[in-house]
Amino acid sequence: MNKEVKVQTSVIFPSIVSQTEFGDIPENNYLFDLVSKMKSNKNISNKCEVADTTTFSGYQPDIMLHEYLKDDPVWKSFLNKVFVPTLNQHMNAHRQIAGFPVPGSSFKVNSSWAVIYPEKAYQAPHFHRDMACVFTYYVRVPKSRPPQNAITFINPNLASTYPTQKSFPYDHSIIPITGTNLIFPANIQHFAHPHFGEGEKMIIVFDITFEPPKDYISPKRF
Repeated sequence: MNKEVKVQTSVIFPSIVSQTEFGDIPENNYLFDLVSKMKSNKNISNKCEVADTTTFSGYQPDIMLHEYLKDDPVWKSFLNKVFVPTLNQHMNAHRQIAGFPVPGSSFKVNSSWAVIYPEKAYQAPHFHRDMACVFTYYVRVPKSRPPQNAITFINPNLASTYPTQKSFPYDHSIIPITGTNLIFPANIQHFAHPHFGEGEKMIIVFDITFEPPKDYISPKRF
């Protein structure tokens, strides 16, 4: 008697990235001007100068952005229009592909900041430890030729890149424009290319963790 053949195909250890384009929404100019004015505030230091960061020649106000701007109406509009809906959408898509975060999960903002990149400023390869994902929004991106302004992700499974002609690439780049939102796994090394020419690039970043429901019990592995 022939036995039924069962085939199951799965995706394990996925790297899920969400990209949403909001365009040049009104909040962009307001947030850019707001952060730019912080440069002249003597009570706010440039974290790129006083701390060990991976950003070189940039300006990062040394504040917890979501706490500093919690009462700002335009910031609230940005959260309601951009941050909350796209992060919820990412969590749902992530669950469908990877099986987590589990149903009923919420998210937690662990930290947030803004960075302004003048000409030739860049960010070295790094990752965000102990986080689930990174939410990056491009408030302003000056027009330039690729790969300027690109963000490049390094394959976390380097063994899978050999030989390159028959397997996965070593890295993957995305060239954002003003209004681009990217959400990606925090464990993936990534870096920002510099731009050469007039204008400044600005991003807003959130470090996010996923919080399962209080009554959630992890399933047994075996």
